[in-house]
Amino acid sequence: MARAIAIGLLAGTAPVRADDHPPSASIRVGAAVGELSEPSWFLPEVDLVVHVPIGRAFVSGTIGYAIPDDHTYLADGQDYRVVVEGGARAGKWRASGGLGLDYVLFHADPDVETDHPGVDQLVHRTAVLPTVNAEVAYAIGSATSIGVYGLVALRELRLFDTPSGDHLDARLALVGAFIEVRLR
Repeated sequence: MARAIAIGLLAGTAPVRADDHPPSASIRVGAAVGELSEPSWFLPEVDLVVHVPIGRAFVSGTIGYAIPDDHTYLADGQDYRVVVEGGARAGKWRASGGLGLDYVLFHADPDVETDHPGVDQLVHRTAVLPTVNAEVAYAIGSATSIGVYGLVALRELRLFDTPSGDHLDARLALVGAFIEVRLR
């Protein structure tokens, strides 16, 4: 029996008492900077995260909202995110990778209404972007963690296209930080 537990610990599948790491829900607040044709930022980001432990490993699901901006193409932006992750826990550290979908809404040129009332050549746009991400978090208390993450869209986002055929596509890439508080 001891040998099976030792092998399980090394493989991350050892039995864990239910009170060691029960399933939990957390609120995560963060910010990110990155590239989407020009420097961009997502501030604030607010997520609801559900973690389900499986020995030293875990799976988690995230539903989130962020406000993207970059002064040019992402005005009036909104980002709704759904992510499924898997990872492992080692002491106070947690690392994971996942796949997600980002539903992005924005206006490519908000100033056109100010500069040319009644003329709106670049309309509001929406897109669904499949994403891949990785994150690392560190527990700073019994219910609080801090962490960093990286996210890259698997396809480009069409920022604008005009009747004359001009267009601009860009790939979303972000690096962010967060604080996560487990709900009791």
